[in-house]
Parts: sequence; structure tokens; C-alpha cells
Amino acid sequence: KEDEKFSITKLDHINTSIPIESQSTDYEYDVAILVLHPSSFEISTVATVLQAILHKAQRKYMSIVWEADPLPIAWKWLWNSDLFDGFLAPSKFVGKLLSKETKKPIFYYPHYIDVNKFNPINIEEKLVEDKFTTLFVGQYTKRKGLEDSIISFSRALGSYKDTRLVLKYFYMSKNDIPIETLVKSIVQSNCPRWVSSVFTLDEQLSNRGMSELYKSSSLFLSIARGEGFGLGIAESMSVNIPVIYTNWSAMPEIAKAPGNVAVDYYLEESINMTQFGYDIGSMYAIPNIQSTMNALKAKYDLWKSNRKGYYNEVSDNRNIINERFGYDAISNWLDIILQNKKEESLNYDNNK
Repeated sequence: KEDEKFSITKLDHINTSIPIESQSTDYEYDVAILVLHPSSFEISTVATVLQAILHKAQRKYMSIVWEADPLPIAWKWLWNSDLFDGFLAPSKFVGKLLSKETKKPIFYYPHYIDVNKFNPINIEEKLVEDKFTTLFVGQYTKRKGLEDSIISFSRALGSYKDTRLVLKYFYMSKNDIPIETLVKSIVQSNCPRWVSSVFTLDEQLSNRGMSELYKSSSLFLSIARGEGFGLGIAESMSVNIPVIYTNWSAMPEIAKAPGNVAVDYYLEESINMTQFGYDIGSMYAIPNIQSTMNALKAKYDLWKSNRKGYYNEVSDNRNIINERFGYDAISNWLDIILQNKKEESLNYDNNK
């Protein structure tokens, strides 16, 4: 409202034993932005509460994050529902998917990255590091590229003593093969002269802990098969380390910068993903292993021969992320949404 402070109502928990009307706010909103997974509407109590809140807003938008092409069929009712006046896309990739589904306004509204939570590396300290450390961060899933990362590293750098692979992961299923078993199997199949080392980490880390993890690495490897945004890429760039990434979905938008390397891919169906809401026929980008190996080896060779040049090459990564996804950038996109400037939002391809 005019002359009132911008406010956010966060629903940490919905108590099903309390009447719905007492959980909703008495405030009326000019604009309501809903950030949640669309499948949440399948829970009737949650849907009722959200509808009660949305009913009190003059304009209502929902943020959509998705990693594969196309969007799930189960969400089709959303695109023309009276619940929403439009949608928010965190990336150009998702925006294009949405534009195929709805004629309602689509606004660009990417994630906010506070670079101040991630301290940049000290190049002088990095000049004396004795290990070329490749870092993977993500779920134990095909989509995040855990196996592809281990295979690529094993083949490209597994025979070098001054290299190591760090896997920061978390399990998605109790049926997952123990990561130690997975790593051993892949290494034995892909690197007969293995002399490198692998470290695994599955505990939750604070922002400070993640910052230190990124800073202790020489390279961030993000050859995911699809990303709705790519938070790990942005965080690693915030500390000024280089990134190798799959040149598809939202990843180029985040990672394209001097010193970062995009790898080739081919599109293939995202098999065995129906349990996560993917429709049969949804497409993923399978990273090309040889392209990834070439990128890893090239980065290692530069690190070996010219550490200062290696890190200077990506010394602007932090500024790039701040300009694209920092406070001022996100505030500007939010202002466009609040002022309902659809045309400006649709021209985001020409912006930072």
C-alpha cells in the first residue's frame, strides 16, 4: 500500500487444528507473490489457507522453478486459474517454458544472492595451494550430475597426485547406493592408474561454512542435467573461483563469464524421474563427458603452470554475480513487478 512499508508474511507452519480464518491475515495487499512448489496445492489445507491470503490481494503472482523441458502436465490448471494474475520466472529458461503455457503476464524475478555472505579468496594464499581441488555440491541425483562429475574427474584428473575431488552432497532416497560404493565403482571402471583422492561431506553447513568450502576449492564443477536457477554456481562465483557448467537451461545465464567454461551436451529423455513430478518425454541435457574432461584438463594445466593467471582470469566473478543477482538488481526487478511493467520485464534478455 502507499506510504506503508513493504512486508512479507512467512508461513513457517500451518496448524490444521486451528480454524483457517484465524490463520490468515487481516491485511489486504496490492501484490501477493507466492513462492512454493505448485504441487503444494494438492494438500487441501495448505491450498485453502493460500487461497484465503491470495483472495485479499489485488494482483497475485506465483514463482515457478523447473529444470526440464516441458513443464509438468499436472500443473496445467495453474496457467489459466483465477488464483493467479501472472507468474514469476527465476531464469530466462523458465520464462520461455512459461510463455508456451500461458498468455498471462510473466515477470523475470531471479534469486537474490548476498555476496557479502561469501568471502572472496585471497589470491596470494591460493598461489601456494598444493592440490587442485574440484568441488561438487548438490543432491545425490542424476539431475545434479553427481555420477557424471565423478566419471569426468576420474578420467581427466584421477592419475594426478596433486588433484582431489570433494563431493558435498545429500541423499534423496534411502535406497541410494552408499556414496563410497558409488565412487569406488566409478573410479575402478574409469581410471586404472588412480592416485588422486576423494573427500565426501554430507553434513549441513552454514553460509560461513559453505564460503570456506568454496574458498578451499580450485574449481566448481556443475555439469547438472538441468537447473531452474543454479544457486551453487552463483555462490562459488561469489568467492571468485572458476566454474565448469552445462551450457543449457538456467546455467549459462548464471555462469557465463570470462574464465568459466561451458561444456557441450545432448538432449535426452529424463528417465526414472516420474516420482519427482516429471512427465514422460521431459528432456534433460546430458553433459558430454569428453567436453567436460577437456575443460577439467585445461583448467588443471593452467593452474599448474600459472596460478596467478588462473585466479586472475575469474577475479571479476564476484562483481558479475552482484550485478546480476545482488540487492540492487533484484530490487529493480521487484519494482518492475510492483509497477506492473510487463514490457520491461519481457526485455530482460537485453539486461544484465
